[in-house]
Amino acid sequence: ESGTSDRAIRSMIEDGRLVRLREGVYVDGKMWQAQRFESRLVVRSRAWATTTERTTITSHASAAAHHRLPLVFTRRETIDLLVPEPRRGRAPGIVRRRWPADRFGTGDVEVSTVELDGVLCTDLETTVVDVGRSERRETAIAVADAALRRVAGPDPRRPDWEAVERMRTRMLDLVATRASFRAKAASVIIAADPRADGPGESVSRDRLAALGADVRGLQPAMPAPGGGWFYPDFELGDDVFGEFDGDGKYVDSELLAGRTTAQVVLDEKR
Repeated sequence: ESGTSDRAIRSMIEDGRLVRLREGVYVDGKMWQAQRFESRLVVRSRAWATTTERTTITSHASAAAHHRLPLVFTRRETIDLLVPEPRRGRAPGIVRRRWPADRFGTGDVEVSTVELDGVLCTDLETTVVDVGRSERRETAIAVADAALRRVAGPDPRRPDWEAVERMRTRMLDLVATRASFRAKAASVIIAADPRADGPGESVSRDRLAALGADVRGLQPAMPAPGGGWFYPDFELGDDVFGEFDGDGKYVDSELLAGRTTAQVVLDEKR
């Protein structure tokens, strides 16, 4: 608030009423605690962008948050920034990422950007590639699945495979230009599937495959006994199916669609 003393601000930070993002930039503590991890990254990124005059591009996991891609198995609230030239010293809460060099070491590659939330970010394909190169596989596969889902069409259970493969090809072409961690990113992009209905399914499918399970299909249409259809998450063999159940389907009001949690459980067992 206008006129609040430095001492009062320090007191509010110490008791959790305020959270300091940058010098002179604070948010309400309760509001901050209620935010999802991805939303916190976006707010931190915007705080940086509005208080610096440096030329930077938000990238990697931070750009994924701006693209509204799910971030799992990571809770690092530092901001990833591409910088044209390395700088000495450290900036609290910032991870400086060197501008990507080409695979032959002859120069930097062009970086495609888009403005999101008022912040200059790497575009969707570049972001997926950078996350695939820098984050653990579980994080990367969830991001890649969600990105492909964006182009899969109105029914991701029956995706527009031509559109999906065009995007996959663009991402693999980007991987080929990078100087490091190409195989790591490429393996994620090749394994990505837009039919995954959320990061839990993405990680489960990838781990099943790593364990040698025969994941024959995702979201196969199965006739329900009372009519209509249901869609198990994984088809694992003849009459063998798998499900990943997060808590969202039981507590999220949009997923409940007017039903109680008890009704959802009963519907599943019919």
